Order: sequence, then structure tokens, then C-alpha cells
Amino acid sequence: MGRSLAAARRSVPARGLVTSARRGVPAGAALVLALAFLLVPGRSTAVAASCVPTAITRSGFSSTLPVSAGVNAAVPVGDLPGQIAIDTADVRGYAYVAASGDNTVSVLDARSPDDAGIKVIATVPSGGQLPQAIAIDEQTGRVYVTNAGTCTIGVIDGRAHGGPRLIASVPVGLTPDAIAVGPDGRIFVLGANPDGLLVITPDAGAGSASAGPADFQVSAPITAGLPPNRRGLLLDAKANLLIVDGDNELETMTLAGPSPRVVATTPLAGICLGMDLDPTSGLLYVTDNLFDTVSTLRLGPDGRTLQVIATVPSAALIDPGKNVNPVGLVVLPLRREIVVTSYSTATPPTAELTIFTIDPAGALTIAQTIQGVDHSVTTALDPVTGRVFVVEQVVSRVSVLDLEIPTPLDLAYVLPGPFDLSLTPADVARNLGLTLLVILLVGAPTPLFNSTLEANEEEIRRWLRRRFHTGGRASPLSRLRNRWSGFAIYVVVAALLYAFLDRKFPFDNQVVAFGAALITLLVATFASILPGDRYVLARYHEHGVPRAALWTLGMATVCVLVTRLTGAEPGYVYGIIGAFTFTAALTVADHGRMAFRGGLALLAAGIAAWFLRVPFEPAVGQPQEAGVQLVNKVLEGLFVGSVQGLVFGLVPLRFLTGATLRAWSIRRWLLLWAIGIGLFVGVVLYPVSSYEPNPSATGLLTMAITVVVYGLIAIIFWAFFRRRARRAALAPPPPPG
Repeated sequence: MGRSLAAARRSVPARGLVTSARRGVPAGAALVLALAFLLVPGRSTAVAASCVPTAITRSGFSSTLPVSAGVNAAVPVGDLPGQIAIDTADVRGYAYVAASGDNTVSVLDARSPDDAGIKVIATVPSGGQLPQAIAIDEQTGRVYVTNAGTCTIGVIDGRAHGGPRLIASVPVGLTPDAIAVGPDGRIFVLGANPDGLLVITPDAGAGSASAGPADFQVSAPITAGLPPNRRGLLLDAKANLLIVDGDNELETMTLAGPSPRVVATTPLAGICLGMDLDPTSGLLYVTDNLFDTVSTLRLGPDGRTLQVIATVPSAALIDPGKNVNPVGLVVLPLRREIVVTSYSTATPPTAELTIFTIDPAGALTIAQTIQGVDHSVTTALDPVTGRVFVVEQVVSRVSVLDLEIPTPLDLAYVLPGPFDLSLTPADVARNLGLTLLVILLVGAPTPLFNSTLEANEEEIRRWLRRRFHTGGRASPLSRLRNRWSGFAIYVVVAALLYAFLDRKFPFDNQVVAFGAALITLLVATFASILPGDRYVLARYHEHGVPRAALWTLGMATVCVLVTRLTGAEPGYVYGIIGAFTFTAALTVADHGRMAFRGGLALLAAGIAAWFLRVPFEPAVGQPQEAGVQLVNKVLEGLFVGSVQGLVFGLVPLRFLTGATLRAWSIRRWLLLWAIGIGLFVGVVLYPVSSYEPNPSATGLLTMAITVVVYGLIAIIFWAFFRRRARRAALAPPPPPG
């Protein structure tokens, strides 16, 4: 406080902010110190004539400072690190750190099961010199790196098979300071010499293995309304705005139209270096390095101009000797907190991280401080693990703190959409092979089970009637399951059982979990049985009467137990609760046609839900509104339930639809079952996608165990009755008379 502007500029890292492409949230501020410049010798790169490359900078501070006691882990990274960004849409959650000292990008395994296991798993060239800012396109996994020493943008394929790799270096004709990626894939680069904002548009070849600079079209710099000393970018995807920060003001640029343009200017005294949006409230938080404050802003009635709500000191104690110098910040949306970094210029350093709580109105109150995190510049949040990654520039390390509430990736986040699946020959061949293997392993013991059941069916039925008291026309249970009211009760009970597939149920998420299960069961059941009713109505002029299948409640219980015991994701769902019965005498062909039409309708409903879900897919770490969450959960459940209904329902057991369809047409039965198993294997169990080239094999292992158990049950079932038959044959005949 009270320092001159010039003094403040000498004490802070220079330009650059990075945004998370999907959320429009910055990972922090830029890195290079505006102190005494020392040019790295021995390297020269030709750049555009209008570009003035920035030279590398180093400070005179010690590079051997101890790790803070408040840090869970400290990870050494490349020399002079600055920006950090995490690909939160990729289930691996790789973190990328720009290292200006050696012109590389360090790739961290941010989602290691324990903090101590986090390490650098790859070092990738940045595509130029002096990498500073990073932005990630979370739709494609491309990582964009600004190279201020060569006036280029490096392009890294973060989801390439074999690991992240540099695929292009794009000249931009200005010194890039900050970068952001829009929801449409356009890249926005803020720079100097000349000052301006330019737009890079990738074409269709940008995602190929042979991508090059020609696949990225660079616009002329936009300068209208942008005064000098711009430092950072923040993308507000919800408002379709781009916010530019700098000295004493913020500019708001609209992304509507062919190119961004300034539509509002908001005065804000000081040097703005860090910005972050709260996805829950839409409020903007900004650090001011000149006056050591954090300000809360919101969009005004015009939806463009920002309004300051409150300003608070960035640390508990601020005086000229402390040199707080806030640089970056990150919002923890689930904890309702923000973390503010500090770049101390004192010797020894007096830096600390300050954690603020956010009240319902957006105001900030200091909750705690973490001492000894020195010369921290940028931060990034991994919402899946709850870890906050803080770059300590001078000591070339990343400190890891467990501060946010973890949000483990469940099916809602990892189920790939129809446009995300890998169609490489190797992946397609593997899925076809697994599909055939499942058909063989399930089909082999089925005749044994069916023949045993057929030979002993009457005895089994008598045992079940005695055990569950289901026999006789006067049975209340029998009367109930043949009425619409009883059918509804069965569906509600089954939905309650299937709700336990959600790991948070019944302690949290009760309405969404139960509602999604109920809607899924209703849609899947009627998609499966209504085509048969329409067939009989057209052919025999008769409507069916609903009949709930009691055994499906037992099936639901088994599905939930298997899911909970194995931790399988997604959980197993049979998904069909009953059928229609008819008084008309139906032939084998009638039953076969009804089963085939029902299977096709179930498949169509599942695929439609798969495509309709695309706009409702959640972003990791962002709370969804209850209505949107329910829609996503229903569509997700309907797809998985429909696919699993085909897989389980078309097993050719005598009491399942598969036996009925197989008796009518082996070709149609096999085609429909193979499609269901193929979708189950390729999308649900082992989905190789653009987000996850190497998925977990847990689903495949669970399926393998299930298939083996099914085979053992068939053998034990056969062996039990065979042994009984042998005993009966060896038993002495009863005495006469």
C-alpha cells in the first residue's frame, strides 16, 4: 500500500492470464518478472517484423527455499515455471506448466491416487522460446502455449496416443501475453508490439497428426478500444464476453459477430493481474497488485459493464515491508472460497497464500493463511481431486494443497458422447472381438441351463409357489401384479432399488437419483412392450393387460449388490419391469415379431437419449441446476438402461425375451444382441474416446467376473438336478401296498 506505480511494476510478474476453455475460468496470472532482464544467449529465431520478442528474466532470490509445512506435496518442474492449466475434461486430468527457463511444458499426473505420487510424466517442447501463458481447448484436448521470445503459439495435442506432443508452432506477429479458448474453438491472443487482440481459427486439419501452422488462420490484431498495458484475458462463456484486464480498468468485449469488439470499460484503480469467475454466482474476482486488494465485481443491468461490489485487503496484514503483491487467484466453487497467491519481494520472503470465504452476497472474509508458499504466481484447481496447484516460480516447483471438496468422476462425467468415441481400426477391432467373446461365453452355458430348467420346470414352479405364496387365483400378490395400480407399485419399488446405484443415495442427491431411476424404468419398459401391444391390436384387435414380473425386483437387488460390491461404474440395470399379457392365442412368430419390435424400440430410445444428452453433459467441478442435472441423469440412465436391457434381456434363457426372439429368428436375435453388446462394451465398459485414450479396465473385469459367475451358476444348476436324478434312480423302490 502506498507504493508508487513504478515500484509496483518492478515487484510483480508481467503479463498473461490463462483460461480454462470449457468453463471460461483463468488458471492464474503470467510469470515473467519485470526486473533486470538477462537475455538467454546462443538462440535466435526469425519472427514477423512487427513483433518485438520478450527476453527471459530471472530474479536474484534464492532458488533453494524449503517446502512450506502447509503443503501436501511439492513437485519439481521445468526451469522458471509460470502458467499452469488442467485439462479437467480428460479423466486423466493432466496439468500443464509453462517453463520459461528451458522453453518446455511440464506435464503433471494431477490425479495420482495420493499427493505424494504426483510427478512430471512428460516434458514437451513449447514450440518456441519463453513460454508464458497456457489455454486448453477441453473439447479437443489441444493445449495452446504463448512463446513471448519467438512471437509464436505452440500447439500441443494433450490426448495423443503415446502421450502429449507438440504438433505445430504458429507465428502470430505480436508478442503474446495472454491466451484464451472460446467454446467454439477459436483462440484469442492478447499481446503487445503492437498492442492488440487477435483471433486464431483452427480448420479441419488442426486435429490431425500432420497439423501445421497453415491449419490455424490468424487474424489481424484488433486495437479499437484497447489502450496499452493490457495483461490478461478471461472468458465468460455464459455471457459470451471476453474480459481484458490491465492498468486502472477492465474492458468487456463481446464475442457476438465475426470478431470481438469492446462494448464497455470499467474503471478499476490499480494493476489487475489475476481474475477468476465464480460459476455458481457469476461474480468476478480480481486481484490488484498495486494496492494489494481483491475486488468483487458483477455484470450490470446492461450485461456488459462491470460493477464493483466490494474491495478487501488481499492479506490479513499489509504494510510496506511485507510486500504482499497478490498475483493469481482461483475460486473453489464447492467450498465457497477463493485462494489468492502472493509474490513477496522481501528477503527473506514473507509470502503466504490467503484463503477467503465467499458469503451469499459475494463478499469476502479471510478464513486462513498458509505461510511459506514463496513467489507464487499462478494457481489451478482440479475439481475431481479437490487439489489446488500453486506455481512457485523462483524455486521451480508446484505446490499441491488439498483445499476443495473432491468431486469424483462418475458416469455423468466419463460417459462419452456419440462424437467422442475412437474409430481407429485397433479400437474398433478390439470392441468387435470383445463382443464376439461375450456372445460365445454367455451363449455356451445357456443351452445347459435351458435344458435343465425345461426338464424340472414344474418342480421349480411348485417350490416357488410354496416359498413365496404366489399360487392360486385368489393370491393378493397375483391380483396386484395384473393391475395398473400394482404395475405402478412395482415400478416405484424397482426405482427405489435402482436409486442405490448412485453412490450418494440416500444421503444426498435423493430426488435426482430416484427421479432419474423412475423415469428411466418407465421409458425403457414401455419402449420395450408397447410395440408388441400395437402389433396385437392391429392383428387381433386386442389391447394387452399389464403384468409386473416379480422376479425383476430380485434382479434389481442383484444388480445393486453387484454394483456396490465391485464398485462398477456404471451400475448394472436390467431396466424392464413387466410385460403385457393377451387373451388371444399368439403364435411363435407373433411372439418373435413382438420381441424384435420391442428390442428395436428400446435400442432407438437409448440411442436417441445418447444424442440428446450432448447439450446437458456436466462440466467437472461446476454445480448443475437441479433441473439440468435431472435431465442429464435421465438421458444417461436411459441410454445405459436400454443398452443393458438389450444385453441382459436378449440372453437366450427360457424366461427372457432372448429365447422368444431366438426361437423365431436366430439372425435377427443375434444382430440385435450383438449391437447391444457392442454398445455396452465400446461405450459403457471400456470407452476409448478423445477424452480418455486409456480408460480403466475395471468395467471389463467386472463383466468378465459376471460372465464367469453366470457360467458357474448354469453348471451348478445342471449338476444339482443331475445328482438328484441319479439319487432317485439308485433309491430302492417303495414297498408294495
